[in-house]
Amino acid sequence: MWLGGVPLIGLANAAPADPVTPYPLDWPHRAPWKLSRELLVPETKRIVFVVDVTSGARPQSEALDHLATLASRYGGRPAAWVRLGEDGAPSMRWVQPSGPQRPLKLYVKLREGQSVEDVRITRQQADTIRIEAEVPACPSGPLEPDVSYVFVRYVGYLWSNYGVSETVDSDASCDGRKFPVIRVAQTRIAGDRAPGIGQGFLEARALAHEYGHTLGLASNPAHGQWWSTIPYRGGAHCTHRDCAVHVPTAMALLKGQMLDYCDACRKDIEDAREHWRTGKVFPETERLPQPDPAARVAYLKNYNFRDGGEAEKLLGFGKAVMPALIARMERLPGGSGASAKAVAARVALRIVSDENELRRPPGGAEPSFLTSTSDLSREVLAWWAEESAKFMAGDDWKLPAAIRMPAED
Repeated sequence: MWLGGVPLIGLANAAPADPVTPYPLDWPHRAPWKLSRELLVPETKRIVFVVDVTSGARPQSEALDHLATLASRYGGRPAAWVRLGEDGAPSMRWVQPSGPQRPLKLYVKLREGQSVEDVRITRQQADTIRIEAEVPACPSGPLEPDVSYVFVRYVGYLWSNYGVSETVDSDASCDGRKFPVIRVAQTRIAGDRAPGIGQGFLEARALAHEYGHTLGLASNPAHGQWWSTIPYRGGAHCTHRDCAVHVPTAMALLKGQMLDYCDACRKDIEDAREHWRTGKVFPETERLPQPDPAARVAYLKNYNFRDGGEAEKLLGFGKAVMPALIARMERLPGGSGASAKAVAARVALRIVSDENELRRPPGGAEPSFLTSTSDLSREVLAWWAEESAKFMAGDDWKLPAAIRMPAED
């Protein structure tokens, strides 16, 4: 993930992160880690980037040319890009999925006196939601099986990000094939870039960064780190500052770095290829101890309990953090919706909402939790007194009244 607001400000004077951070418990610790065999082993004839512009400015051709060069170099076969709808582009289109859609959470803060009915999202936000939900469809039948396709979508704005990447399931017309998708917020990049920094300069690095995620680079814990260890979000990033999969910093960009992958990432590619080719088993990298939920809660200062603050990282622990979080919440200063106690209550409610989603059938109605300017800690503590044992033990527990189901809105 290429984070908005980062490239030219913010991290230049930040303290360096730990070189290696704990990875999820089920993460592979030996080659091939999570590298993409399809894009790194020439088992198809070529790699094709299918580019479309849903909104915003035209893409920078030199940035896409550089992306194709990277793909050819590391994929060991020809790579090129083509605009959707032009000669040479595959017959495909973007559609809303016909089956159950991935849930999308929107946490909205209500001002005093507002109700749920007062909540509105902008056209830009609605377009982003629609684009993120769309999947590839193949109206003329499945795409060529001997071509590796990567879709690049220029979306204008993408929340707070400059780029994101993921692998999506296609429509049934594509025979259930999975495709990598890179989304670029080129209009946001243009608005945020500093004077003298060209659009192509940043777009090329955003594409190289996201393609590195698509390849699975930095998934080796020996030289990978997470943007946010708890929760694990944004994907793993390389610890080497010259690497395109490093967290973008002002210094790396000003030095003209982040256009290619580092020696360590290239070594990972070679090790993975050897594993795929010969079956060689490599030794595991070190498994670092996982953070302790209670210790993380105790580490936080009262001022960390604010909207968007460090306390929100507790969400990554899930229900395991709830006993320590509730105990801390009881001691935090309260009295308003902006208080530390109120923020802790909202974090707790989001954890409960996430746990409720896990126990619901796929495609079932999803609970929505809307924050409030009022202090909900009293309601949360009352619910915890009644339901804590059941909540921690299994699925037989009731939702707090502050979490509303869509049918109730």
